[in-house]
Amino acid sequence: MNGNKTTAISAERRTQRGISVLAFFVPAFIMLVLFIIRGIYPFGDRSFLFSDMYHQYMPFLSEFVHKIKAGEGLSYSYNVGIGSNFLALYVYYVASPFNWLVFLLPESLIMEFMSYLVILRIGLMGLTFSIYLRKTFGKADPAVILFSTCYALSGYLAAYNWNVMWLDTFALLPLVALGTVCLLKEKKFFLYTITLFLSVYSNYYIGFFTCIFVFLLFFVYEICRWGGWKKLFADLGRIALFSLLALALIVLALIPLFVLVITA
Repeated sequence: MNGNKTTAISAERRTQRGISVLAFFVPAFIMLVLFIIRGIYPFGDRSFLFSDMYHQYMPFLSEFVHKIKAGEGLSYSYNVGIGSNFLALYVYYVASPFNWLVFLLPESLIMEFMSYLVILRIGLMGLTFSIYLRKTFGKADPAVILFSTCYALSGYLAAYNWNVMWLDTFALLPLVALGTVCLLKEKKFFLYTITLFLSVYSNYYIGFFTCIFVFLLFFVYEICRWGGWKKLFADLGRIALFSLLALALIVLALIPLFVLVITA
């Protein structure tokens, strides 16, 4: 009996892993097919970069790479417009942890790096949404792949994929939602704190809307699982505490940057 139970659990885990893998690769593959159809390099001589992604975001990332490799301070740059506070540009446009992967490649491939990082992020959107669906509903259903793909290739992504600094937050949103539920239901704070920290750190503008989403999700959860005013205020205090902790981690993460500015 125990052997059959262990076998069933192992089979379920394999199914869950398979669904997660497909939830990542299906939307990423669809986007890659679009790259091929549109002749995006190396499948043609065209670039995926357009609008501000080409005229601003790539030059900002290129300047960031140059400054790090040259050992220059991040406080100011004379290569952006007629001169600009580069630290402010970094915090808004370049703070994504994924951007550090650019140092694994030659500077000549920054344009291609930004293009294919979009595919990676789309895959991660499908993966994180599949994790949210599986953990929330407790089912390893192939329909998870469909809904994860719809999330990863939604109208928001179609309209704003060129605003690459916003995509990390969109990929993290399902995990923030899952972390919120875990915090309220099971009093587990780690997932919520870390994902909210990463969301706001990656881009504070869209991260602000993530905080509004958490606020709304909190009240929806409390209404649907009403347990009285005492529980409401206890949960509200818990959410507030770990939200402040996430914001405190952002301050700690930015301290090295301010040290660079002071010592530059």
